[in-house]
Amino acid sequence: MSEKEFAVAVLAVNSLPFVDTVNVPANVGIAFVELSPRLTEVLPPARSVLQINRDDFSVEEVIRLYNVYVVEHLNEVAGLAHQLLREAQYQQRKKRQPQ
Repeated sequence: MSEKEFAVAVLAVNSLPFVDTVNVPANVGIAFVELSPRLTEVLPPARSVLQINRDDFSVEEVIRLYNVYVVEHLNEVAGLAHQLLREAQYQQRKKRQPQ
């Protein structure tokens, strides 16, 4: 990918609603995509920044990684939270029933 193509990709990624900033350190083959502050408030630090090899950098790749590392993670957390809530509600109902 040429420098111009990469710069265009960085601008496109930076305009995604879930992206705060894109950092591309000099002499490093990795771009860092920092997610929006609204997301970083609820995500573990390790999931708040996406790391993409410069050669693979594109809007499509950023969206793919966002889906894998953020959306799927949050779905798993929500699923667990719902399961624990159902268990707690069941336990509470069971305690209220006369024996």
